[in-house]
Amino acid sequence: MVSCNQWTNKTDKQIRDEFQAINLEYQNIKTDLKPGYYHCCLFLPNLNIAFANDQEDAALIYTIDGNCIDSISTESPFAITSIDDKTIAVTGGTSCVISFINVSSNSVVKTIKTEYACWGITYFDGFLYYVEESKCIMTLNLSNDNQNILKIKETMYGSHHRCNLTSNENRLCYTFKESSTVYVFTINPDRESAKYEYRMHDPEVLKEMGQCTMDEDRHIYVISQELCQLVAVSAGYFSLHPISSYNYRRLLSEDDGLFFPNAVDYNRKTNQLLVVNSMTSYDKPCPNFMIFKNRKGESEDDQKL
Repeated sequence: MVSCNQWTNKTDKQIRDEFQAINLEYQNIKTDLKPGYYHCCLFLPNLNIAFANDQEDAALIYTIDGNCIDSISTESPFAITSIDDKTIAVTGGTSCVISFINVSSNSVVKTIKTEYACWGITYFDGFLYYVEESKCIMTLNLSNDNQNILKIKETMYGSHHRCNLTSNENRLCYTFKESSTVYVFTINPDRESAKYEYRMHDPEVLKEMGQCTMDEDRHIYVISQELCQLVAVSAGYFSLHPISSYNYRRLLSEDDGLFFPNAVDYNRKTNQLLVVNSMTSYDKPCPNFMIFKNRKGESEDDQKL
């Protein structure tokens, strides 16, 4: 596990410089997917990709070059997270279930019921964190399957319908669709409570948010579905510049191939970013995924490789 001091010891200037250095380059990988509606994508440890296709009630496994190698039946899948090299967890939306899938055998090995619909999900150090409708963020202790509301002082009223989560170590990000707000927390050592850090609110930028993900520097990438954009939110909030490029950047748009974008994931080992379009155009409703490379900090010679 990476020491949290790696991030807490960074200066504001380091955070700003890292954020401004983000540079996504299209890698000429654009592959059609099976028909369906894709809420979530996930780079697997073996570099295959998992997709949640709720239209077919299946988690689909693709190779990075676009071959579908398996389809695992699971109820109305919404979000996916990795627990370890062999296991992923999938929320079932209105079916009120979390399914555990062994990616070696590509089979559901366990299910856990939730009281209400369950949406975004992420994993950290023996706990799953997931969004449950009407309750907000929940914890699931994998050692005993106990489910509890994550204790946070910041109150977020609403239904939390189809809201998303992502994390990097103990940094947790929650995208609250109803208020066009990104919330950032630090998970406390007890794993069942969290400290509020900051929030980013801008209805003109964060419209109808889809999936979110986080890079190795804890910068957040959020799909803004209505605007067909990918927005980056800084790992540090600079209150003197509440709405500025210090705090967010529009990285990708329709000009870069985003058309009905819905899902995104960042591979922190390869610095690759995956974006899923639910449709390719109004008259060609064929989903696809695109892969970009974050070339931050690379020289021009490095970028030619």
